[in-house]
Amino acid sequence: MEVQITAERDSLVVRPNGYIDEYTAHDFRRALERAADQYPPTIIIDFEDVDFMDSTGIGTMLARYKVMRDRNIELCVRNVGKQVDKLFRLTGIYSILNLVR
Repeated sequence: MEVQITAERDSLVVRPNGYIDEYTAHDFRRALERAADQYPPTIIIDFEDVDFMDSTGIGTMLARYKVMRDRNIELCVRNVGKQVDKLFRLTGIYSILNLVR
């Protein structure tokens, strides 16, 4: 898995690709940590190139969400595909993360 981090207006965009599972979640976590270390007001996770995500990915996002919340960094998601959207709806993640366009 590769994860790109780019600046976009006042935000940082984290763009993982491929699968986010038990084998790649550590790369995803490190990318989110690198982004948070820059203290942007908002971090957007762009899921356009994510084909699959499992509960390990959800756990990674929740753990990073708590850290970012404590740093007053808003965590948002966008371009969520069908499989990941279904997972987010089942787990209720949309109740804490904003879906942006």
